[in-house]
Amino acid sequence: MTKIEKKILLGLYLSNQMVEQEVVYGTYELNWLIQNKLSEAKNWRDPNGGFKSVGGKSDESGNYIAKQAAINSEVKKALSYLKGKNYIAYEKRDLFFFKVRITIDGCEIARELGTKLGYVNLLYKEHKDGIIWFLLTVLTSIFVALVTTLLVNKLKR
Repeated sequence: MTKIEKKILLGLYLSNQMVEQEVVYGTYELNWLIQNKLSEAKNWRDPNGGFKSVGGKSDESGNYIAKQAAINSEVKKALSYLKGKNYIAYEKRDLFFFKVRITIDGCEIARELGTKLGYVNLLYKEHKDGIIWFLLTVLTSIFVALVTTLLVNKLKR
């Protein structure tokens, strides 16, 4: 899963936190999630309850940003990936809006994305077959074996 897909999934979850409930989002709103940091996804609404624009101000009409985001295919590509993984279900309502429903699997992934420990856990799950995680597992095993041996020898004395 790319950073863009993680940002969109976490933002969708944090905006509603209701599993299996359909909500309509504009492409400019999803574009805001793409343009900002993952940690800022929790604050994607301004104090008035409206959605922030890419510039950080509330955007009531959304026409300019929606047109830019519609040209940008990242939103649709990310939603298609998330739908393929069964994290969300969506349908395109018209040119600028999507009706999105977060699934139970998507909710679980988004909850893990919301915490640092969960994010590291997801990172490990995605790359656990790689050489770095293999070496880290071996080093952890060696460390635990050494500590256990030292403690056993200390208790025998």
